Amino acid sequence: MYRLLIFAFLLFACSKTEKNSARLELEVLTNFMKGSFSNKDQLADKYSYTILSTKELWPGSESEKWLLENQSLSINPDDIFRQRIYHIKLTDDNIIQVDILAAPAKASFETIKEMNKDSLIIRSGCSIFFRKEKDEFIGATFGDQCETSYQNASHVVEQFKISKNQFINWVSGYNDAGDQVWGAEEQALIFKRL
Repeated sequence: MYRLLIFAFLLFACSKTEKNSARLELEVLTNFMKGSFSNKDQLADKYSYTILSTKELWPGSESEKWLLENQSLSINPDDIFRQRIYHIKLTDDNIIQVDILAAPAKASFETIKEMNKDSLIIRSGCSIFFRKEKDEFIGATFGDQCETSYQNASHVVEQFKISKNQFINWVSGYNDAGDQVWGAEEQALIFKRL
């Protein structure tokens, strides 16, 4: 009986340590994603490049984080062409899952911060699952579940490699036959911290 109790305690301690380690990784990934980045170094045309800016929306929780990401062009940084909300959380298996959501309409950081989280629109099937490898996080959507109708594609595959000073994003659209119909074929978008 005594051995059984010790075994149960060790299992609980390992589980708790694993959970704490996963929470720490979630915090590190969140910090890596926050800030301003650009893909200026990747482009031959240094005049017009993409600026990616990410801020934390509702701080305070250890088990989940909310980030707002805005993308704009350097020639007109106030004109946001893509806006995303990331909900970063842990699965029951301590895997980092990032759900992608949107506000009902593009809005300022302050406006979205005042919104009820229930009013946000989730992109079903487009969650990104991350694992830590050395000093970076590798993530991707799962299979062909992230549906789209953009430019004759039926689904999107999105991949990430995120480190302290770099945010690499590879997005491709595929048709039902599995052929790539849009997106980069040879190189991902490489955003470097500003």
